[in-house]
Amino acid sequence: QFQANVQEMGSYLLKKLNKLQDSRIIDVRGKGLMLGIEFDRDIKDLVAICMRRGLLLIGAGSKVLRFVPPLNITGEEIEQAVAILSAALQEWE
Repeated sequence: QFQANVQEMGSYLLKKLNKLQDSRIIDVRGKGLMLGIEFDRDIKDLVAICMRRGLLLIGAGSKVLRFVPPLNITGEEIEQAVAILSAALQEWE
């Protein structure tokens, strides 16, 4: 049952990330809940903006933003994280 939830939430997060509209996004990829967004530029400032807004993300190299949420994440928490990321993308230059 736990594995099914991880797969379901991973699919849900991937769907939400794929809906982000930003010309700097090159690719969204990953498996399960370990997902990444590749950008066309360095993400260091974006990581800092997200952290300031309450969303802890890490980089995988200089251009990939990595999501590694807890395995018991809920749909509501995914919605909140994607909303924070969306706002951060608008702030990021």
